[in-house]
Amino acid sequence: MKEAKNMIAMMMEKDIKPNVVTYSCLMNGYCLVSQVNKAKIIFSIMARKGVAPGAHSYSIMINGFCKIKMVDEAINLFEEMHCKQIFPNVVTYIPLLMVCANQGESHMLWSLSMKCMIEVNHLI
Repeated sequence: MKEAKNMIAMMMEKDIKPNVVTYSCLMNGYCLVSQVNKAKIIFSIMARKGVAPGAHSYSIMINGFCKIKMVDEAINLFEEMHCKQIFPNVVTYIPLLMVCANQGESHMLWSLSMKCMIEVNHLI
């Protein structure tokens, strides 16, 4: 992660603006080492800098939150996606479905399953 942060600093030094891919890679790296709160900071910085997160960025964050059992945060981001008309894909749904199943949240599991089938079939 230190090398990634150094790369971002070097980019900014050379007036190369990070894009959604750059930010998403950094967020993913933090999530992989269970530093989801740092990934959340990057997610916020990205939005403040005017770089719009897409479904992939949201999926990274949702997966990260689900891995550390911060389900409410994951659900909030999922709902934010809908408000911003960013359509989730199967990758977005899988961690949510898994955490609901593991926690015995049958109502939420059913609701998400139905949304997933409708939305994913709509995209095909």
